[in-house]
Amino acid sequence: MKKKNELLPVSFSEKSLSWAGILLFLLVLGLQACGGVIVGVRPEPDVYNTNVFPHSVRIELREFDHQTIAGYTWEEDEFKHAIIRYLEKRGTFRKVVDGSSDLVLTVDAKCTYALFVGLNCSIKGSLAEGEKTQSDGKPLGLYAGEGKQPDLLIGDPVEYRAKTMGLALDRLFRKIEQNRETILAKMGTTPAIAATTPISIMPAALVVSSSDVDRLPAVRVVPKKNAYAIVIGIEQYREKLPKADFADKDARLMGEYLTKVLGYPEENVIVRLNERATRTDMVKYFEEWLKNNVEPGGSVFVYYSGHGAPNTKTGEAYLVPYDGDPSFVDSMAYPVKQMYAALDKLPAKDVTVVLDSCFSGAGGRSVLAKGARPMGLSIENQVLATGKTVVLAASGGDQISNSFEEKGHGLLTYFFLKGLQGDGDTNKDGAIEMVELYDYVKPNVQRIARKQYNNEQTPQLLASPDVLKKGGGRLV
Repeated sequence: MKKKNELLPVSFSEKSLSWAGILLFLLVLGLQACGGVIVGVRPEPDVYNTNVFPHSVRIELREFDHQTIAGYTWEEDEFKHAIIRYLEKRGTFRKVVDGSSDLVLTVDAKCTYALFVGLNCSIKGSLAEGEKTQSDGKPLGLYAGEGKQPDLLIGDPVEYRAKTMGLALDRLFRKIEQNRETILAKMGTTPAIAATTPISIMPAALVVSSSDVDRLPAVRVVPKKNAYAIVIGIEQYREKLPKADFADKDARLMGEYLTKVLGYPEENVIVRLNERATRTDMVKYFEEWLKNNVEPGGSVFVYYSGHGAPNTKTGEAYLVPYDGDPSFVDSMAYPVKQMYAALDKLPAKDVTVVLDSCFSGAGGRSVLAKGARPMGLSIENQVLATGKTVVLAASGGDQISNSFEEKGHGLLTYFFLKGLQGDGDTNKDGAIEMVELYDYVKPNVQRIARKQYNNEQTPQLLASPDVLKKGGGRLV
């Protein structure tokens, strides 16, 4: 028994840990002495907004309080330009300008760092009318977002700040976007450009074709609190693969339909585009995020628009992520069967999967290892999951999936969305099930493929007969 005031003996491991802590502290102090100025910070938005404010905005940085990390400081101009670059990509507003504007967002930011705790970035934005409106300076709301990251002992301080700042900006602008109608109502009158610019216009950097499905239908949205979705669109690939035309636009718009038409909560819909849809992202969201979020009795919707690829040795089908390479599909692509294995483990009552891709390697939305020949995969075996899952695939196993250039979308996606606008409700009962939607989509896709591209594209609806009889895959 330890006597009063008697010190317990210190073990060698405890001494080692103490010395390790001291050495680590001295290392951090050493790094503080050899830093520089943080430059090139580029936080990436979590989504690309399509319901754009028809106004220009100017960013004013009023207060910026931050701490030096590992000797690196962050200048106000660099911080402000990082916000501007982020906002230009996200597309919340029609345009970000330096001079006279319709709206002004005044920003107060505070980034604090604590050793062994991490970085906390808090960004507040006060939105007001600008010089181009009739009520210059009229307040429209105060919004805030916060981002936190654990301590960075070894790594890139620029990327560290970019991720933390990105989390804060995501939350800030998500709140502004969610209050869009309230903000517009407060404005009362809008600038002249709003009368001629459709609300669904894309950011200037995203030049896309316009079509009828880009305008969301006016419907009474029924909230689906226990509904979750993963939406992926990859048009550009890191390994210089052929473009999958309109794939990112397809996914962006699909996310809008899910939240604005089908009633999915925005926080339950993950949209990943281009460089934000890596193999790691697919593993994270298919195998971890869904598992951690989907509740018993819930619904799951998965949409993929981009390249597929076959494994020419095994005949298995793969989704090609942004960083994928069809020459190394085992390690640099994501197996379709792995996705279905993850979906099958979920406690959801129904799972709907839409694949605007193909896996033959014969062109269209599929790619192949250099020197390999296209192959006809048995699509029924490749994408048919078990039990509760309904799959709508863009084409048969030996076919290609076309883009509908006239409409600026994938051919399957265009008619899928057209069906959700009401054309797919063939019996006019106000409900749209996958069987009904498929009966509308299939002949239209076949017709356009033959007429405009002189090839065969036959969408596939894959599910057990029992699931389809019970109305599996009901969307509206």
